[in-house]
Amino acid sequence: MPVKCGFTHQKGSGTGVGPIFSAALFGHAKMLIAILLMAGIKLNHIETEICTYIERQFLRTLEGGCTAPIGALVNYNEDEDTLHFQGVLLSIDGKQKLEINKTVDISEWKKLGFHSAQEILNNGGAELMQKIKESLKK
Repeated sequence: MPVKCGFTHQKGSGTGVGPIFSAALFGHAKMLIAILLMAGIKLNHIETEICTYIERQFLRTLEGGCTAPIGALVNYNEDEDTLHFQGVLLSIDGKQKLEINKTVDISEWKKLGFHSAQEILNNGGAELMQKIKESLKK
């Protein structure tokens, strides 16, 4: 069974790695989480955090709820240290499609979702979102 483990533990020199590896190896997710919490270890993959932040920012700026046909995807290119953003807004029937694709340096992440949504809104997205909201009220 292949196991991928990787985290940085800054408080000590590997204390707790054995139990964490064992829990991961045998698929005991609850035990793994408990061990990590007791050890005070915080797991976070910063690139994933940035990507999900951008995707959520795009959706929030478009004011799309769970029923709105909106999509966002961000991919991080580690070799080039860039982010590739893809966003889409569709009409309810799928006949209209507004999309955006852009690649930026990772240093531009903070407003990428917002600015991408603004581009969609300024290019017909505001009207399309109004139609979607009216359609969903029916």
